Amino acid sequence: MNNEAIILKEEKILDFIWFFILLMVFGMISIPFEGLFEKEVYNKAFDFIMAFLFFSILYMTRITFIEGGYIVKGIKLSSFILNKQKILIAEIKDVIITQDLENYYVISAIHYNNTSFEIKKIPNKNPALKELDLIRTYLNLNSHKN
Repeated sequence: MNNEAIILKEEKILDFIWFFILLMVFGMISIPFEGLFEKEVYNKAFDFIMAFLFFSILYMTRITFIEGGYIVKGIKLSSFILNKQKILIAEIKDVIITQDLENYYVISAIHYNNTSFEIKKIPNKNPALKELDLIRTYLNLNSHKN
């Protein structure tokens, strides 16, 4: 993801409570491995890797963004995007808004083969309509179907 990407949705996966649960789990895991290696350099490297994994998981987010002619959806782990789903903007027929069973307003891109690609979920209708217009502007779609 570069600086020219337009972020449509970004939300953290772990909240504050899960942060402390994860901290306790990593603490309990690292205690038995305290003197795992004979050389101190390897022990420091192991501690560094554990800390890197912990903070990578802590800042893991679900992200949807526009970049390079695609809408990309996935899980951002530090600077890597995992579990990527891509849809080419040129193959989008329309962007619509629907209401799901949980009463959220879902903004979806409709592909030419009539498959749906969820872009964003918003709980209130007016902000969802504003976001729909903004996304249509980003994608250069002028049709307005509600």
